[in-house]
Amino acid sequence: MNNHKDFSLHALYLELDSVREQQGLSWSEVAKAINGASNRTLDKPTTGHALAASTIKATEVRSIMEGDGILQMLRWLNRSPESFVPGFANGELDKYSLPVPPEGCMIRFDTRKIYTTIDDAIQRRGISWKQAAEEMGAAITQLKHLEKGGRTSFPMVVRIALWLDIPTAQFVRIILHQ
Repeated sequence: MNNHKDFSLHALYLELDSVREQQGLSWSEVAKAINGASNRTLDKPTTGHALAASTIKATEVRSIMEGDGILQMLRWLNRSPESFVPGFANGELDKYSLPVPPEGCMIRFDTRKIYTTIDDAIQRRGISWKQAAEEMGAAITQLKHLEKGGRTSFPMVVRIALWLDIPTAQFVRIILHQ
């Protein structure tokens, strides 16, 4: 049984839906707004990494979702990942907030940095990768896969940050939007 706290995709959905209703937007318009915010250039169409309305709505029922897409939703809401962890005391809001990328850029997770940070913590604590994975409620293969770069998922990335006792935002990098 895992005793970890998890990022709540359902709570994210409720917030997205609340903002959608307040602004009188359809889900397609929410997707366009999120994609525009992640692209940071509203006068150009978003290419490559556009989120579909169906992906955004899936936060209502899914338990795991691709991390970079969730980052774009959080950025649009101006909320930290930790603000969607039940019971998390978000007293130092600036410490947890996601960076605002400059025009033409977007935020993504640096999974190699996540891997290195986990490895450093494992060495400092004198524990095994297996023990670390168990403490995080993760499969060891999920954690080892981070070394290759690529993508990660929610709630896993937040579990890792909570286990490391650092803000999830420390794993975010700013890249040029392609």
